[in-house]
Amino acid sequence: MTKLLSAGYRRLFRSVFFWIGLALTCGHQLLGVLNNLHYKAAFVDQVIKADHTLLPDTLITALVMSVLIALFIGREYSDKTVRNKIITGHSRLSIYLSNLIVCSTAAAIYYVVPTLLIGLGLGAPLLGGFELTAKAFILPALIGLLAVLGLTSLFLLVVMAIQNRTVAAVTVLILAIALMMWVTVPMREALEAPQYVDEYVFSEEVNDFVSTGNTIESPAYVGGPARVALEFLYNFLPSGQEEQASPYNKTADMADLPFWGLAFIAVTTVGGAWIFQKKELK
Repeated sequence: MTKLLSAGYRRLFRSVFFWIGLALTCGHQLLGVLNNLHYKAAFVDQVIKADHTLLPDTLITALVMSVLIALFIGREYSDKTVRNKIITGHSRLSIYLSNLIVCSTAAAIYYVVPTLLIGLGLGAPLLGGFELTAKAFILPALIGLLAVLGLTSLFLLVVMAIQNRTVAAVTVLILAIALMMWVTVPMREALEAPQYVDEYVFSEEVNDFVSTGNTIESPAYVGGPARVALEFLYNFLPSGQEEQASPYNKTADMADLPFWGLAFIAVTTVGGAWIFQKKELK
């Protein structure tokens, strides 16, 4: 395992794609700081601090990681490196776990470096510090980091199951976008829909809708077993965890999310390792 990790880290830090990814994540964070700085100069009567630019955008980090993992692991398949590792006596489990650790390190760097270098080191002095205390950011930062690591574990599962580098890259890229935008957002909207809404009827006298003073059950509200399933998915998926991780939310509302994040990482790691064990290498 030590030799696999050493070789993996050597490949990672020599990879131009890794450094491009780090530049992209830091660059996106910098754009957020500069955008807030522009608004602060334009709207002098508004208080604009560095709170919203401290933590990275998980969607950008996920997109960058999806491409990096596909290229990084895909090359091992195309170069027959995976097969050679097995021939030289390394177990499939050790190969999978070493790849997970190396890729997770890259994901952590993509999350932590923009936070410290851009969000804290540049954003805080330029925007005049923070409105909230440091304590308010600890739990959201932990949840965000675990969400990124969870997505990394999911992407690795997919890439290790697909030997074609191009197909793997397209698959994980679509998966990242789908989870962060097409799946999580509708789930959040469904869960936030009120159970009851005011009833309105059309009045010919005013030629408009007027309230009857009564309430009716909202057609957008999801209840019963469907709501339980939605709440489970919203908490279990990293994209849902990230949606709920905000320094402006109550700590009690986010307290369970780190455990959901660890559970997702565990499930995808076990599932990915099992699939790789059963996979027939070409």
